[in-house]
Amino acid sequence: MTTEPKTGFSPSTHTPGPAYLLVLFGEILLGSILSSLIVFRYFPILSAQIGEPGALNYIQILSSLLTFVAPCLLNEWIFRKNYARILSFSSGEDNFITLMRCILFYASMMPLIAFLTHLMGKIEMPHNAFTLWLDQIEAQSNAMMQKMMSDKSAKGIFRSLLSIVVVAPFAEELFMRGSLLGWLRRKGVAVDLGVWIVAALFSLVHFQWTAFIPRLLMGAALGYIAIYGGLWMAMVVHALNNLYALITFYRYGIVNELDMPESDMTLWILAPAILLAHYLFAKLRSGRK
Repeated sequence: MTTEPKTGFSPSTHTPGPAYLLVLFGEILLGSILSSLIVFRYFPILSAQIGEPGALNYIQILSSLLTFVAPCLLNEWIFRKNYARILSFSSGEDNFITLMRCILFYASMMPLIAFLTHLMGKIEMPHNAFTLWLDQIEAQSNAMMQKMMSDKSAKGIFRSLLSIVVVAPFAEELFMRGSLLGWLRRKGVAVDLGVWIVAALFSLVHFQWTAFIPRLLMGAALGYIAIYGGLWMAMVVHALNNLYALITFYRYGIVNELDMPESDMTLWILAPAILLAHYLFAKLRSGRK
């Protein structure tokens, strides 16, 4: 008889129903509207410079806080009277070792993710109105990210670090792996099913359809890290991934961190990396039995 592994999501005595998600998405919509109103009504300087890197970073920070962070914490307080539960902090003396395993597990997934990215880039997709619309959204998203990171002054790098490496991972993980995955787990959804459902949503909202499968794997890896390590570990690993993306942009001028230059070493390290990822994943699971 198998037992359910211990995870970072401990069900409380009060498990919210579907209203939890309905109210959460309503709060997210209101937060998005509020952030837009604040920018265009009360901060005309930002709205006038909306195409400038500094303004884009500030707008990104404001949007993340009001669209994701505030609604997630408010919803936890409304439905469970304790916003701290959503953070799912693990406790114990093995936190550092677990974090190192999480980082290495995620890093060992990157060769496979890079390999799949190259494969996806070689697939010819049908040309129709829908795919053209997806291409346009992806191009706009990449252009905005490139603009945000384009200021390479000390102040510009600091703003990029704050918005892309600190605030964005915290907000995204709080919503994806904290609110959504946490709610699914509390409702008794199986670990694997919950992780992959949220990973699919995570990949979709990045509007990079040519990298859907690679980003799906990234989302799943972060989901398992949140489950077996704790939400804060997923936030740390996500932040390191975004730091890597920022360095990649400064080094190669590549906006999408998945779209790295092809290397002859990729196939050589692919099999060992997959084996290492499997080993580390097994260690993470066994550490939470």
